[in-house]
Amino acid sequence: MKKLRKIGKVLLVIVLVLAFVYGVASLILGRRFAAAIEKVKAAGDPVSVATLGGEPVPDAENAAIIYEKVFKRLGSANGKKQLNVLDCVPAKDGASNVWTGTGDASTSGFSKEVMDSPTFWSDAKKAGAYFSDVLPMVEQAVARPKCKFDTRWQDGFGALFPQYGRLRQLDRLLCAQAILLARDGKTDEAYQTLELAFKVAKTTCNDPILIAVLVKCALNRMANEALLDVMKYGAPNARQAEALNSMLDTTDYGPDFASAMKGERAAGLWAYDYVRATGTTDAVNATTGSGSASPSRWVGKLLRFGWRPILYADGVVYLDYMNKQVEAASLPYRSGKQKQIDQSFGRLPRYAILARIILPVFTRARLSVDAARAETALAQVVLAAQQYKAQTGAYPASLEELSAKMGRNLPEDPFSGKDLVYKRDGKGFQVYSISGNLRDDGGVPRKEHGERDSGDMVVFWTH
Repeated sequence: MKKLRKIGKVLLVIVLVLAFVYGVASLILGRRFAAAIEKVKAAGDPVSVATLGGEPVPDAENAAIIYEKVFKRLGSANGKKQLNVLDCVPAKDGASNVWTGTGDASTSGFSKEVMDSPTFWSDAKKAGAYFSDVLPMVEQAVARPKCKFDTRWQDGFGALFPQYGRLRQLDRLLCAQAILLARDGKTDEAYQTLELAFKVAKTTCNDPILIAVLVKCALNRMANEALLDVMKYGAPNARQAEALNSMLDTTDYGPDFASAMKGERAAGLWAYDYVRATGTTDAVNATTGSGSASPSRWVGKLLRFGWRPILYADGVVYLDYMNKQVEAASLPYRSGKQKQIDQSFGRLPRYAILARIILPVFTRARLSVDAARAETALAQVVLAAQQYKAQTGAYPASLEELSAKMGRNLPEDPFSGKDLVYKRDGKGFQVYSISGNLRDDGGVPRKEHGERDSGDMVVFWTH
């Protein structure tokens, strides 16, 4: 009996010591985590997903109200059938051989039956006519000052953004319509439709999260490709060229990316709040989509209680990592800063379990943003060269000559920080960006190199 009492006293001392250590650790690490959050808040940055949606927008000012009506037209049974035809128009028209080295267009995702149909172009015109009422609706939408879709931001990682997929459908529709109009010799109408496509890309996906920026880049890329395709059938007039250049000059999504990284940081903080409220397993299921069974209520409470100081330490690591990402987000891909931070991911402390689960790698996202800027820069050079040829009868010998004649500075290559590379080639020219490998491969497109990160982003222009 004495031996049992002695063991009991020893165990009691151990429990008291552990409780003391637990309390002190929770207090110190909790304060450190709270201080890190306050530092973010003091900078005026969001720390809660509830604030990411911003202020409500009156229906009369909100373009999303009109877009929702457009989405219903696109999503009807017959609408989907017509979109399936229009989706094939750029590839069928040959746009896939205009851009190289940026994830070229491919017919693999299109319906082979539709592509091979002997009546394809007449079918495409009928599909375009089916959506003739959509263009006036889009014109109304882009004229509104704001665009805010209904999103349950409080759901954190569970928030849904169905509008992004539908906006991609809409932009594909507009680009296909522009190409069809150009093929019919209606170049003025084609460029007006392209202006709508660029405006949709510019004015819609404004949410401060990463997916919004990536979708915006994708929309802009589709519009750039369609612009090159339309220009094969005729150069825009002076007013159209000025309007297009005005939009292209403001399609650098670098600032949007920096804002999105702040939103991503706030979304991660939601995960830490979720863990404290629901327990570890429930949180992992919520953040990863796992359907694993949760532990019993009492086991879950025990895990949540015991993990608290570790969770605070985990949160400090998360914020330190994301703060560095936010700082790097304002720098171009060529700085290498984003890549350096991502490479440090493997060195995160082992106790930073939640940080390891929720932290994505952002380097490829930054690469996509700068690639979108490079594609826009290439399109601007082709646009300016077309205007130059319309005035002089030939393409310029150099970018310097082109810039001097057009009276405007041409955009730089975001991957080099210098001018794009321009070379006359027979009756046309070649212009390219050195792309994400940050070296000049002599204008050899990535797909010809065969290496994932080799090759340049190239436009061969002979029209």
